[in-house]
Order: sequence, then C-alpha cells, then structure tokens
Amino acid sequence: MKYIKNYNLKTFAKDVSGILTGSFLSSFALYSFIIPNNFVSGGVGGIAVLLESIGLIKSYLALYLMNIPLMITALIRLRKDFAVKTVIATTLISLIMALMENTHFMRFTEDRLLSAVYSGIIYGIGLGMLFERGGSSGGSEIVANLIIKRNPNAKVTRLIMIMDVIVILAGAVVFDGWSVVYAIICSVTLERSMAVYLGKGKTGGMYYIITDQPDALAEELGRGFHREGICYPAFGARTGNRKTLMQLFLPAGSQAKAKAIIEKTDPAAFSFVISVHTEGKGNRI
Repeated sequence: MKYIKNYNLKTFAKDVSGILTGSFLSSFALYSFIIPNNFVSGGVGGIAVLLESIGLIKSYLALYLMNIPLMITALIRLRKDFAVKTVIATTLISLIMALMENTHFMRFTEDRLLSAVYSGIIYGIGLGMLFERGGSSGGSEIVANLIIKRNPNAKVTRLIMIMDVIVILAGAVVFDGWSVVYAIICSVTLERSMAVYLGKGKTGGMYYIITDQPDALAEELGRGFHREGICYPAFGARTGNRKTLMQLFLPAGSQAKAKAIIEKTDPAAFSFVISVHTEGKGNRI
C-alpha cells in the first residue's frame, strides 16, 4: 500500500524551517551544555560524547559515522520521507556541531545541574521539531522504527531504555558518579519537554494504530487533529496478514475523539496508546 502525502509549498517551508531549527537546537544542546559538562544523554549521541571525552574522535564526527549504516538501512527499509528527513537532520546536526567547534561557539560550564536541565529542555524541543516534521535525529529512532516495522508488538521502549542505561553507566566510568544523576535529569527533562512541545503545551501519548485503511484514517485524523503521523507496512506474526501501522502523537484529552474517529473510519482497526491502553473494535492482526 503506497502512502500518498499532499505535499505543497507551505508544507515544504514548514519542513525546512522545522528541520533546520530542530537540528540547530539539538546541536546546541549537545555542544554547549552536554559535552562540556561531562555527562551523556543516552543513545548514539551519548556514545559520541564518550568517544570525544576519552580523546578518540570528535563527537560530531563520531555521531555521523555511527549513523551512516543506520541511515543507509533507513533509506532502504523505511518510508522514504522519514528516511530522507532523518538523513538531512543527522547531517545538519553533525555539520552545525563542527561549525560550532571551529568558531568556538559559546559553552556553559558554570553549573552542571542547570546545564542538565537546560540541555534537556532545548534538546527535547529540537527533537520534537524534527519528529513533528516526520523525521528524527537518527540513532535509536531509526533502530526503533526498524524494529517496529519487523514486529509491531515489540517492546521497543524497553530496548532503547536498556541501551540508554548502558551508555549512561559508561558515562559514570569515564566521568564521575554525578554524571549519572545529571544524565537522568537531562533525559527526563528531554522527554517531558518533547511531549509538551508536540502537545503544544499539553502532555499526551503516542498512538499506535494497526489498520487496513491507512489513507482514509490518516486523512480523518489529520482533519481532526492537524497532525502528521508516520505509517509503516506491517504483518501479523502468527497469520502473516498484511496491515499498516500508524504512529501518531496526540495531546492529553484526545483519547475519546481519536477513538471515535478510528471506530468510524475503520471499525476493524486495533489501537493502543503508550502508558494508557485503548483498544478499538475489531481484532488484532
């Protein structure tokens, strides 16, 4: 099933501004707050910070090199719009960090606690902008999408959490015990600020919908919430039936409206929300 997006000049302008701003904020958080204060944020970015800290390679170069195989895989296996936007954002983040390095851009090292909070807020908003425009900063986001495409029921968040914990604990070995505390503060603040940004001031949840009618459902949800979701081809682990998995972030209080739209558009769809499970009528694949 081919997913068709109504792409016009206005949407293009929003994508460009969102990806540019999101990439800059992500680079700013990493270069000006996280790296100079000796703590990590988890994921591939955290590994890059560790590699620079022990003197092996600059973080912006390590970040890009580690993402190259993931970006190639994304271009082959994932939706082309998501993959292309992710490649652009990942490239921009590395280039902007390199430019900051060469121009001796400002760094904040006076207070590690405040740096952890500020970096979480800035990084979260930056990632939220990239996600809002249908892309990501690479790394664990690509891994998560690849896993979900292969197995929609996989517990991706648990896998990513384990990866982040390993990276954060490695930071304690390279830096000090307090780096774990600051890394956790940064990660929690990042997650909350990203949720608040995507919810336009309200927290919310990530909706996962397994459906036979992705075009109609995307149109109705888009009309109802003015949000851009992501679709992945999926199949039943037991039956092998072909379906489509939709992923969409909606603000708090949207559950009843979303459920009504899903039931009206595709009564056989199955949906759930992270942390709050809601099932529509119909069976799973």
